[in-house]
Amino acid sequence: MRNRLLGVAVIILGCTFALGQAQYKVIYDFGTNQSAGPPTAGLVLDAKGNLYGTTAAQEACPPDCGTVFELTPLPNGSWVESVIYSFCSQPNCADGASPNGQLTFDAAGNLYGSTSRGPNVFELTPLPEGGWIYSVIYSFTDGGTAPGPGLIFDHAGNLYGSASGGLYRGGMVFELTPSEGDWTRTVLYNFCSQPNCSDGKAPLPLAFDPKGNIYGMTEFGGAKNLGTVFEMWLQNGVWTEQVIRSCGSSGMRGIYPTGGLIVDLHGDLFGATESGGSYEDGVAFELASTGSGFSEYSYSFDGADGISPDGGLVQVKSSFFGVAGGAAYELVRQGTGAREIVLYAFPNCTNGCGPLGPLVASGNHLYGVAGEGGTYNLGVVFEITP
Repeated sequence: MRNRLLGVAVIILGCTFALGQAQYKVIYDFGTNQSAGPPTAGLVLDAKGNLYGTTAAQEACPPDCGTVFELTPLPNGSWVESVIYSFCSQPNCADGASPNGQLTFDAAGNLYGSTSRGPNVFELTPLPEGGWIYSVIYSFTDGGTAPGPGLIFDHAGNLYGSASGGLYRGGMVFELTPSEGDWTRTVLYNFCSQPNCSDGKAPLPLAFDPKGNIYGMTEFGGAKNLGTVFEMWLQNGVWTEQVIRSCGSSGMRGIYPTGGLIVDLHGDLFGATESGGSYEDGVAFELASTGSGFSEYSYSFDGADGISPDGGLVQVKSSFFGVAGGAAYELVRQGTGAREIVLYAFPNCTNGCGPLGPLVASGNHLYGVAGEGGTYNLGVVFEITP
């Protein structure tokens, strides 16, 4: 029998949780060095254990138009921060500004992301002698279209993402294909192509299943305009989109999805919504593949254990971790189901508040960012040891 991590949540409905004994510490205060902050999204990790992220543009842009930063661990347990790129460094901000989401690595160690001003998809290439080379690999020149947060690679090295705009102004899924140093964009699907945007509107970050199908969520649209979970598959060279759950109907308890999905080796989907559930404070959910469809299991937040999950989940072995309002949490297996453990409840803003997901795991530690609080009230990077 497969592990049903969230199955028991249908019974407990978010009313049973425990306070964990996790250790929390701030490893970096934004405003300390060059990256003014605040951070825009969760972090990514390289093979050496360095952390990477982005900071938002400020009102004084230019020159403060956002950065890409790196945090490097030192032997004494401290971390050193360095800015590897500052946006709007080129005339007329041709390099873009306002980085808008989590970064991603390719197999060669190059770093990719997107900016909402430009708008561009960019690449940062590390140099053997140190430093990085920044290049714009694609500019969205069709007005009103901007790449969304979160990019993913397929096994062939093609880049996929979601964007606003599109043919029907409901957003789109796109592919960038490299060829002889250039990248070519192909629009795979335009949302709101169905009446009343029943196929979804405003797509969020994407995920692949083991077969190469694409899964994702939309923030709006669907049967009740409360968001969707969708699937896309390639057949005879054409991508087809299908809504597998409309939020607020068809058994889907959560509404207004947030972040991306996790797809496990069985084809089960895991994600979160900002609202809905038994207490209207959001849910973490599983859509378990039955071979012919999906069965839903969900955990309802009630405010005391977090509110309005942000940025989706990260899986570590048999547990799922995330952030929700004033808490970082773990959903852990208990028998055939799960219970929630609050790892850290942000009690005030001294050590950060307003955590942004997703978290990233390395060894026995979880790393994340808070968008507010800290010494300079510009947010922090934190470490949690469950």
